[in-house]
Parts: sequence; C-alpha cells; structure tokens
Amino acid sequence: MSNNSETRDRNAELRRALVATADLAPYVRRRPPLKLVIAAVAAFSLAGALSGGAIATANKVDPFIVATQTAAEDAAKSYLQTQDGVLLGKPITRTGKGTQRIEVGVKPAGATDLIEGFKCIDPGKFIGLLDSKRYEIIPECTGGESAGTISVTGEGPHLVTIQTSKSASFTIWL
Repeated sequence: MSNNSETRDRNAELRRALVATADLAPYVRRRPPLKLVIAAVAAFSLAGALSGGAIATANKVDPFIVATQTAAEDAAKSYLQTQDGVLLGKPITRTGKGTQRIEVGVKPAGATDLIEGFKCIDPGKFIGLLDSKRYEIIPECTGGESAGTISVTGEGPHLVTIQTSKSASFTIWL
C-alpha cells in the first residue's frame, strides 16, 4: 500500500508544479505580421472592386438595343392605332440573333390576333412561325421596321419562332 500512496503523492506534486509553471508564464498572443494584414486588406478590396465592376458592366444598358426595341414597339402601336385595335395582355420584347423561340402564353380573353412590331438590326431574311405555321415578317430586311398582325387560333399556349441566319440580329415586340 505504501507504493500506492507514494504514487498519489508524486502525481499531486507533479500537478501542483505544472499549474504553478503555467500560472507564471504570461500568455502572449502573437500578432500577425503587418505585411500579412496589408495583403489581406488589399485582396478583399481588389475582390470587391472587381465584383462591383463586373456587376456594373453586366447591367449596362446598350442605347442601340433600347433604340431598336423602341422602334419595334412604336411600329406595332402605330399599326394598332390604324386598325382601331385595343392592346390586351402584357407585351413581350426580345432582342436576339439567329433562331429564337418566344413563348407568348395563353391568348387573353377577347383577343383575336397577335400584333407584332419587328426591326432587323442586321440585313437578312427573317421567317416567323406561330405554333409551326409560317408567316413572313420582312422578305429581305435591310434595317427598317415593320408591324402587322398574326392570326391566332385556339386558346394556347402559343409559341412564336423567328428563324434567320446565326449572324442576323433583330428585335421583336409582341
């Protein structure tokens, strides 16, 4: 038993010595080097500036595209007035290149036709399809705008498809 008692005393003394040593040693937190702090601040600043610049560039409105969309809309609204028509539903404007599919949805109550304003940005031949039925937009477009109506049958939903070469761009207002 004396052996067990000596072990306990020895363990207690070791614990007291360790605690005393830990209490005597001051805790000093190392500060990061100044170069590391400056590099971290610079990296966050640069990342913020690049993100902000990318967002600003992506959201920048092209005045030329806005002008073509306005021309297509004006042509359609002018045509609508000459026909004594009434606009029903929410207009859809798309600017695209090559073949584009536009879901126009279900025909509003009381609607008989779909009005279309169109402006080609690049010269070319543009073919329109409403639910796979062909209609001609502009036989050979050289930069002007046109407007007209497309006869719609059935409640829908309806799909307008514009077919052209990959390089010919346009704006359509429906």
